[in-house]
Order: sequence, then structure tokens, then C-alpha cells
Amino acid sequence: MDAGAVIPVHEIDVFLTPGLAFDLSGGRLGNGAGFYDRILSKRRSDSQAIGITLDSRVFGAVPMDELDERVDWVATESGVMECSPRR
Repeated sequence: MDAGAVIPVHEIDVFLTPGLAFDLSGGRLGNGAGFYDRILSKRRSDSQAIGITLDSRVFGAVPMDELDERVDWVATESGVMECSPRR
């Protein structure tokens, strides 16, 4: 199967980002492997990261460390919410 062309990270405008939990300051709890954090750390400052989740997985705060990257928006079945500005 042809996987298609590889797109350089700096050419991507929007990143759809899954996670186990999110908060509205853009915090994202992933699976612990850091794959999305490594990709998001290389993105352009004018690109947008959108966390995709369920309402039941949006919390007041999720644990974050220095290597964790934040999302700009959180999308659930109820709608799309803008997060606090990136740090």
C-alpha cells in the first residue's frame, strides 16, 4: 500500500490531536509515549492544534510537565472551545 507523500511539519496548518484527557488551558494527557508532543513542539507558531475528545474527558486541569505541548482548541461532541493562549 502506498502511504503517500511525507509532509514536513512546518507545512502543516492544523493538527488534530487525540488524547485521554484535556483541559481548557490546552493541557493534554496522552498515552505517555510523547509522539504528539514531539511533533507539536516542531510546529509553526501560526498553526493550530485541536484536541479531539469527548465532553466527559475535559477536566479543570490535567497533569503537565516541561515536555508536554498544549493544544489551542478542544473539540467535543458539544462543540469547539478555544483554550487559553499558549505559554
